[in-house]
Amino acid sequence: MSKTYTPEELNNQFKLLPEEIQEVFNSLDTAKTIKSIGLRHNLHLDKIGGLADEVGLILLGLIHPNRLPINLREEYGFTPDEARVVTSEVNAEIFAKIRESLLALTEPKTNVPAPNQPIFRERLSHPISLARTETVRQVNDPYRESIE
Repeated sequence: MSKTYTPEELNNQFKLLPEEIQEVFNSLDTAKTIKSIGLRHNLHLDKIGGLADEVGLILLGLIHPNRLPINLREEYGFTPDEARVVTSEVNAEIFAKIRESLLALTEPKTNVPAPNQPIFRERLSHPISLARTETVRQVNDPYRESIE
């Protein structure tokens, strides 16, 4: 979690979430699941708290789910094996329920033109001629022998 968010930013982001993700975010079951995963792997409380923070930021759409194992290693000192296993369990037990909503939340928004707009036909309806000048420059290569 390299960026620190204010409570107002987090609250505003929460209001923009789909209802399904809001329910998972506020669910006591989610907190119990995170704690259960941490205890199963004998994680210290600070690491369990870090896991909860990262899961919360993912649910809010502030970080991409692919960043979870990286952030757990870099920010909270998880070993690579711990991060991999914990991420796998979080994906299966928390994110699997809301996979489609989560993907829609984290996919980058692109501006796609509306279908059936003849943008290119209008531009290419008349022939285009470009002035073309070709210049061949004679280069004397000192390393090349003459064939004569």
